[in-house]
Parts: sequence; structure tokens; C-alpha cells
Amino acid sequence: MRKIVLASLSPRRYELLSRLGVPFIVDSENVEEILDPHLPLTKRLEELSYLKALPVFKRHQDAIVIGADTIVCFEEKLLGKPKNCQDAKKMLLSYSGKSQYVYTAVTVLDQNKRISFVSQSEVCFKPLT
Repeated sequence: MRKIVLASLSPRRYELLSRLGVPFIVDSENVEEILDPHLPLTKRLEELSYLKALPVFKRHQDAIVIGADTIVCFEEKLLGKPKNCQDAKKMLLSYSGKSQYVYTAVTVLDQNKRISFVSQSEVCFKPLT
């Protein structure tokens, strides 16, 4: 069985991959997250997940490397990670009673192939107090 490398420090991605019961290691590279505004959103995200996987793949060329990136789109705006607890609270309250879209792009690299895809989910918030 080939080694699997998760190119992400996300605790949630670690948890999800762990549930599969397949052994893997974590190795990530800090990549500047710049989205090319000339590409459609899904292509931008696919490219970003690829850019996160590629430097890790260069260190583990005998492995299967999985890179990913997630972004939230709310009221036609792309939102990054909150800066602090206050910012997180403000963001969550702005979602109150509304929907947002969460996009996750995944790239899987091995010696012969690159597979990239994007999953979109609508998240509906109940009114928050």
C-alpha cells in the first residue's frame, strides 16, 4: 500500500481522513493564498488546493498527496478565516437567519495523475440570539 500524505493542518480534515481507517501522515507547506480573479471561482479554488499539495508532493513523490482549501461565500462576498473571537462572533451573527455557500476544493496527486474537484454546500443558519 502506498503512503498517503495529508497536505493540511486542518483538524477537521485530519478527523475526516482518520475515520476512513487508512494510515496517513500530515505534512503541509505554508502557501500564500492568492486567488486568480480571472478564473471562475471553482477553478480558482482547485488551483489553490493544487498549490497546497504540490510542494508536499515534491517531498513525498512516492506517495499519494491530498491538498484542500475551503472558502465561504456570503452575500456575493468571499470570506476568509476570522481574525479573532470578536470577528468570528460578528461573522456568525451576520449569518443569522440566512444562507451561505461553502466551497471545498480537493487535489489528489500521485506519480501519474492529478485529480481536482470542488464540492459546494449550502449552509442555512437559524436566527441566532
